[in-house]
Amino acid sequence: MKIRKTGMAAILLSAAMLFPVSSIAFAATSLVPASQVASAPAPLYGEYTYVGSDADSNYYVDPSSCYFSNPQSSVSALGCVIYKASKDANSNAPINGLDSYIVKYTTYTSTHNRVIVVDKVIGSGENITKDITANNSAFFDELFWKVANITGAAEQWKSSEVH
Repeated sequence: MKIRKTGMAAILLSAAMLFPVSSIAFAATSLVPASQVASAPAPLYGEYTYVGSDADSNYYVDPSSCYFSNPQSSVSALGCVIYKASKDANSNAPINGLDSYIVKYTTYTSTHNRVIVVDKVIGSGENITKDITANNSAFFDELFWKVANITGAAEQWKSSEVH
């Protein structure tokens, strides 16, 4: 019996090394933007704005982490930190106990539209952009505009279009 347990542990360990949990977990994650949720939860700790959900968790943006750079350039950069909180424990979890993700965008205007590119999503020190953005463009587009409004970028773009 002891040999079987050890053998099974070795198989599970090998499988974990071949198929990292982060890749598998994010490939199936469907992120619903806040605008598509019937009843949005209150801000996390009263200061982190709700931006969306998946089946088990709510996501919040940290307004103090939001930035807008290269405002005079034809290609600007925006970014933020979002927190993932379990729907069951989001009001009790300490901030350092939540999963955090760094989201970075670049943006520019084409003929008549603003082009939004999710450059990177970093979670647990790994670049998970491809996995987490697949089939989640509505979530990341809405998050982009939330960051643009928090940083004042959206207002600056509006005023530059008027002139």
